[in-house]
Amino acid sequence: GMGATTPGTAVISLGTSDTVFAAMERPRTDPRGFGHVFGHPAGGFMSLICFANGSLARETVARRVGLDWAGFERAILQDTKPGNDGALLLPYFVPEMTPRITAPQPLLRGDAAFTTWRDPARSARAIVEAQALVMRRYSDWIGGTPERLLATGGASSNQGILRVIADVFQAEVHRLRVKNASALGAALRAAQVVGQLDWAFLFERFAAPGPAVVVRPAPETRPIYEEMGARLAAEIHQLADR
Repeated sequence: GMGATTPGTAVISLGTSDTVFAAMERPRTDPRGFGHVFGHPAGGFMSLICFANGSLARETVARRVGLDWAGFERAILQDTKPGNDGALLLPYFVPEMTPRITAPQPLLRGDAAFTTWRDPARSARAIVEAQALVMRRYSDWIGGTPERLLATGGASSNQGILRVIADVFQAEVHRLRVKNASALGAALRAAQVVGQLDWAFLFERFAAPGPAVVVRPAPETRPIYEEMGARLAAEIHQLADR
């Protein structure tokens, strides 16, 4: 759980696929049938939602428009703005499990430069905005909007990605110092069982977020992403398996 042993904190792992997981006060099931529920090692329950088109899709877009990761970050932080002037990209390059899309295709909506991949900066923002909006939409069944997000995985070192996630979720994003969170989680579980050590002590000692990396949401972006989320939902409805 990487510090997410109580409700209110969710973890977003940005890897080959992206995952969102969080503690739950009581077991719930995803009415759409995509999310998973497990017993939590610290007691209670936890949820996990997995998105196949994570870093795979980000890397595909970056390559296609000729951006390295520094350029990708700059594109989001400096060269574009929230809402992306209406440009929308559904990031389905491989079959997706959340939502279920067995015949994937990237879908681009916007002006001619954007839809023909000739606007690198807006392509970078578009992929991240869509992924963050989809993560928020398909984790809503967990109950309660998270007040704090912990980011881990390779792409969590990209400030542009963290900025979009903070604004879309309207929650503070903290980056974990450790990128290999799965291995650390297994080690902490072993320490908790074998050493009879308290979770809070272990998290403070080994899994504290980096103090310098806290991205706070910009409140003025809330209505922008509410509108964009509704547009995205309508487009996904057309694309997803029924």
